[in-house]
Amino acid sequence: MNTSRFRTGLLLMIAVIAGVFAAHHSFAQTSRPPITQEYLVRQGADEDLLITINAFEAEFESRIYGQAGELLLHSSVTGSRLVPVFQYVPSSGEQRQLNIGVTSSQYSAQSQFGLELTRLTVWDDRSSALARAYGLLSFGMQAGTASSGSNWTVKIDSLINAGRIFQQFGMKEMRLWANFLAAHLVELHLHDHSIAYSMTREMLRDLQGSRLQKIELAVLQLQSKALIGLKRTGALQTSVDNPDPVQAVLSRAVALAASMGFQFEQASALNASAVEYAVQSDLARALEQFQAAVTIADSVGETEFATEIRESMVQIHTSQGNTPATGEVLREIETQLVEDGGGDELALNLLAQGRLLSRSYRYKEAIIVLGQALVHENNSAIRRQVNFDLARAFYESGRFDESLAYFRLAGVEAVNSRQNRPNTMIDMGDGLRILANIYRFKADYERMREARSAQAGYQTDTSSYLYEQGLDELAAAGKSQKAGSFFSQSHAAAVRSGHLDIQHLSRLRVCAQGGAVDGLCRKAALRESFDWLSRSGIPRFSIEAMWLWTQILVSGGQQSSAVAVTDKLLNQLHFLRHSLPGVLGSWYRENSQALFDDCLDLQLRHSSQGRGPNGAASLLAITKIRHIGNYSDFLLSPGIDPEDTEALRMQLAQRAEVATGTVPQSLATNINQRLEEIRLPFDRQFAYLSKAGMQDFLRSLSSDETLLTYHISPTTAQVWVGSKDGVARRSIKNPADTQATVQAARRDLAGIGGPALTRKMNSLGKRLLDPVEDLLAKTIYLVPAGSLLGFPFDALRARGYLVVQRHTVINLASFPANPNPAVSLVTGTLDNVFIAGHPQEYSGAFATRLDTSPEISAVAEIFIGPGLRIVQGVALLPDEFQGSDFQQADLLHLSMPGVINPRYPEQSSLELSGDEYSPLGVLLRPVDLQSQQLSAKLVFLSATRMEEYSTSNFSAPSGLIQVFLGAGARSVIVNTLGEGGETAQSFITDFYRKLKISGNVAIAFRNARLQYMEDNHDTGLYDWAGYQLFID
Repeated sequence: MNTSRFRTGLLLMIAVIAGVFAAHHSFAQTSRPPITQEYLVRQGADEDLLITINAFEAEFESRIYGQAGELLLHSSVTGSRLVPVFQYVPSSGEQRQLNIGVTSSQYSAQSQFGLELTRLTVWDDRSSALARAYGLLSFGMQAGTASSGSNWTVKIDSLINAGRIFQQFGMKEMRLWANFLAAHLVELHLHDHSIAYSMTREMLRDLQGSRLQKIELAVLQLQSKALIGLKRTGALQTSVDNPDPVQAVLSRAVALAASMGFQFEQASALNASAVEYAVQSDLARALEQFQAAVTIADSVGETEFATEIRESMVQIHTSQGNTPATGEVLREIETQLVEDGGGDELALNLLAQGRLLSRSYRYKEAIIVLGQALVHENNSAIRRQVNFDLARAFYESGRFDESLAYFRLAGVEAVNSRQNRPNTMIDMGDGLRILANIYRFKADYERMREARSAQAGYQTDTSSYLYEQGLDELAAAGKSQKAGSFFSQSHAAAVRSGHLDIQHLSRLRVCAQGGAVDGLCRKAALRESFDWLSRSGIPRFSIEAMWLWTQILVSGGQQSSAVAVTDKLLNQLHFLRHSLPGVLGSWYRENSQALFDDCLDLQLRHSSQGRGPNGAASLLAITKIRHIGNYSDFLLSPGIDPEDTEALRMQLAQRAEVATGTVPQSLATNINQRLEEIRLPFDRQFAYLSKAGMQDFLRSLSSDETLLTYHISPTTAQVWVGSKDGVARRSIKNPADTQATVQAARRDLAGIGGPALTRKMNSLGKRLLDPVEDLLAKTIYLVPAGSLLGFPFDALRARGYLVVQRHTVINLASFPANPNPAVSLVTGTLDNVFIAGHPQEYSGAFATRLDTSPEISAVAEIFIGPGLRIVQGVALLPDEFQGSDFQQADLLHLSMPGVINPRYPEQSSLELSGDEYSPLGVLLRPVDLQSQQLSAKLVFLSATRMEEYSTSNFSAPSGLIQVFLGAGARSVIVNTLGEGGETAQSFITDFYRKLKISGNVAIAFRNARLQYMEDNHDTGLYDWAGYQLFID
């Protein structure tokens, strides 16, 4: 942890908390509507009245009006819920009726009011003196008549003189109230803590042995304020017997309030005690007292007071870096604010929660919470802050288009940034940094430079800024002298500022550029930088260091060593993406494509073409890369809950915030130890992603089975064929043209006719199949990725034949996780069948007939029996996909329209019927299915379509496909084109009839296709080619 930053934050927290106690008394519950109590009192012609108004835990004011409605008196006591109000009304010489109005905005559910009358006829010296005392007391309580210290002094003298008169008549209670009110004004308005303390000390001595507990509690409260004031000014005297007078008095107040049942006063004293402990940096005791106070405040319905206490707790938890505790308290505050109707306070609370979630790399949850904040805000300043934090969260989660949109809403744009006035509400400099990075990723170098130039106008770390400029130049112009110069300058600036992380990272960058100067790239210095970053406790730096280290090794001719480092890099990257989603932030999206290209290129150059272990090594490398690229921060793997690693995430956040100064090695050590601990279950789960795991898979293949996979990018096109004998790798000519042809074919698949399709498939078949046709067995386990994901591979033509006519093609979603893929294709009998589809819009009217679809009727007819369950029409709602009928079905046939989105797998969905909240329909998304435990031997998604094809050359099956397989389904058939109609229905029903006979999905699937082509003479090719079969 950065010690100076921690201390600064703690001092700021203390400064804020220190003013809370006084604020609670005057502002708690101000959002409540005031309550009013009215009294009518008759005053005799010759009598004076002393009107005493008592309240139970309420601060109030009282107005007395004459018979004509004129205001006679207005009195109150500010800052106390214990003190009665005394109002003295002299005789008017005539009988009259007085109207008394009592108003309170500071009260609780337990508050009550009472009125006492003392009628006095002045006829002798005693009664005259008593009348004078009442008048002096009443004058001291009048509201709004004093505006300066001298006027307050007059009131104080009036109260003291009233007390002296009461003493003459032995009226102890009245005397003590008069003296208390005088001391109260001394503390509240003259701020003379010493005199106030002396006065309260005398009163407490006088109260010994009495039963005037209400006065004693009020005096204790006042004395605690006076002592706190003395403490703030450095004038508080302590002793061995009384080392902490403030806490001693507050402890007495807590005990007395509890015995009297004055719960608000008890909570107030506990809160004041907590504040003082926080000022003393005794945060553990502060939290203990705050928790006791908030428990009482909640119990008596003091919601706003409870919220203020929790806000103080949030500040302490935040200063300690305790994100879970902070989040828990903020959620408690949120609950109270929702009950109070929301608004800007709720929006600010949600904004704080969103920032906490972002700090611990939980960007998906942060985006959800910040989105809720936008719903509740009614203030443009708050809206700008929320939009800014949404932009940052989307950026860190790799969703750059959404990030740009929210930055525009927040007013962060490079084009007019110089005209923007400084705004403390948002970090404009950081916003411009992010804008420049996004434009760099998008290769919009003009805007990148505009944003980076504008960023320079805001306070920023020089070494980090120069490092980003080096990355900008590297992206725009490749390795160049200018890029190397920026990295060298970054290194020099980091040395000057003590930014150790950038110092070591920029050294590696300079040396990977090949621009060594002034001994910067000495072998020992390089090794020191690499080792530092590897154990730095910042995952993105350790990954970047390994990447740069491989480049340095290659440039030094150590290719074998570079390959070994690359293997470690991929393993570590996979571990972080799986077990700690989000911790790499935007770095992953910005760098992964180039990193993967480098890793694969290194492995390909290191290996030789042909059969044997070299082909296997490059196949294993690209398989690991595909697993890494398959993760989404918005769709976490089953069993992965960020809360389980919250403590580690907090440590990572603390380490990332250390910019300059001494890096706490103990923190980095703890991080690395914890990473090793959670690495163990990951290693067990993915043991198959190894040389041994791949060999197990290949050895399980029969002589009639082969593994096939392609990698096609603008710079390389490779194909691997695996069998029992090993792995062969072959190159495909003209990779850029090949990729363009595949992508063009994908775009045209749904729109072109039979003859045009034949020409397309002949051309692609020649490119993709000719290099390996001699290696392909009858059954092909295809591992699709990139532009071939969802592509109808078995519709390719080679030497006049369709692939499907000679081969059975099965897509593998998680190669090589399943060492016996053939077993996944066996269904046996399908006793329990769940058929669902035909969504409808919501209607409140009673359904008078059953609305069905031809496809559902046709499939149901094949599986009629006691195990058949059909859900359709208005009944097609989410709860149907949570029950045992769905979970225990052998076959799930889902005919509702759906979308498979490889680019954003979490946005994949199936359409359900509408309900009263979403009349047009609701969506069943992967996250809704992820926790299911399915028994299905086959899931058939007959009306889905694949869209938003991934821009990555390494993307693998995900979304609905992966979720169903991960939930336990043995096989999944999806429609990638969304085509339907009678011909598609005919193909589906024929497939199911053949499946009932063969009991094998792959056999039935291929035979149904061949039968369809024979029956339709090749005229309706895409009625079958859009369907793809996947197994794990």
